[in-house]
Amino acid sequence: MYHFTIDKNDAKPIYLQIEDYLLKEMDEGRLQPGQKIPSANDLSREMGVSRMTVLQALRELTQMGRLFSSVGKGTYVAQSDKLETDMRSVWGFTETFREQGFKVSSQLVNLDHIKADVMLARALEVAEGAPIFRMERKRSLNDQPVGIETVHLSEINVPGLDQHDWNVESLYSVLREQYGLGPVCGRNYIEAAAADEYIARMLCIPKNTPVLATSRISCLPSQKPIEYVMAFYRSDLIRFKVEIISEPAMNLSPKIGQADVFQSTKC
Repeated sequence: MYHFTIDKNDAKPIYLQIEDYLLKEMDEGRLQPGQKIPSANDLSREMGVSRMTVLQALRELTQMGRLFSSVGKGTYVAQSDKLETDMRSVWGFTETFREQGFKVSSQLVNLDHIKADVMLARALEVAEGAPIFRMERKRSLNDQPVGIETVHLSEINVPGLDQHDWNVESLYSVLREQYGLGPVCGRNYIEAAAADEYIARMLCIPKNTPVLATSRISCLPSQKPIEYVMAFYRSDLIRFKVEIISEPAMNLSPKIGQADVFQSTKC
């Protein structure tokens, strides 16, 4: 499969010839999203080129968003089209993308107890110092990391939240089914940011890669806030859709202003 002729008389560098070949394999469907590719050592032997040349090609393709690496597992073909979610609705990551046919997975990074600072107290409408669950998860689609989310919930609303297996359970499903709490409205703010070292490592992208940084409050039918979420998503894979209408839209949560929910998430 990977035996192709390197044209040493071509002015194009060998690593770019390898890139073009692999891109063609992806674009024509012989390499599918989620498919693992051989290691750099195997590719260098099969292609008859140096390992460093192969690594340079793989790095370029990773920076382009066409490949991604999973620590300890290998390198995989990335989803080529951007994944889309509708910003008009309150959406849960698991339900949204599972309905689109993706294999959705989560990795619990951290779950701890903190006290609400001024910003969290205002966002969740609790007293400053109130106990808060803070849960950080890495979100993946077809085993490809696409986002890192940190959700904050008042412990008084969700006692025992730390007793669940958040590597497999959906937060919104648990909120609805166990606690009778179903988010129906809220505000979501999005800005461009550059991935710091931690975000880059978690999302398998180079440091300073552009990402979508979001902050969101979701509310119950009573307009009482139930969660505050800060998240970073890969901008090469995820996009948010907003449909525009000519009539003024009803403000579902008028008492929540931008100053109340927005915290800069630039790295």
